Amino acid sequence: MKKNIVKNIPNALTIIRLLSSFISPVLFINGNIMAFFFFFSFWVITEYNCLDGYVARKFDAVSELGRKLDAISDKIFVLSVITLSIIMGNSIMLLPLILEGLIAFVNIAFKSKGIISKTNRVGKFKTVILFPTIIFGLVMTKLYSLINVFLPLLILSTRLQLQALASYINEYQCEYEKKKDNNCQENKI
Repeated sequence: MKKNIVKNIPNALTIIRLLSSFISPVLFINGNIMAFFFFFSFWVITEYNCLDGYVARKFDAVSELGRKLDAISDKIFVLSVITLSIIMGNSIMLLPLILEGLIAFVNIAFKSKGIISKTNRVGKFKTVILFPTIIFGLVMTKLYSLINVFLPLLILSTRLQLQALASYINEYQCEYEKKKDNNCQENKI
């Protein structure tokens, strides 16, 4: 029984992080900035410290469900904060939204061809920079003076998003060519 509880802790952390992606924006809209930062802080601690992944590895509780929940949690967080920023008047946040959408589209398109992406350094660094960018993009709707922090982050995260997109497309093209060559060789035999 205790072993089952411990094995579920990583997924529970990810689910709480996922729920905070919905709760934090609502709190922000309602003006409850302290509660917003509490939930956001929990999200950051679990994301940047990779707490759920660390716990999963430590207790031998790594699962495919956990991997998928983690990826979904990241995308929902980004989508919820960017969408709220746009609703609150920061329309420049359409740029990271479109780029993240393109990255997701490329991942889905190649996955449908049986090519699974591996997150590379550029993609990980892009994510590390994107999160504070979108948070500053949201908070800037209430404190416009943060524009001097937001704009450099936006420029850097946009560059990294474009670089990650190009990197994923290149990786997929290479994998697709390998797969195509293997199929051609198998057909010749």
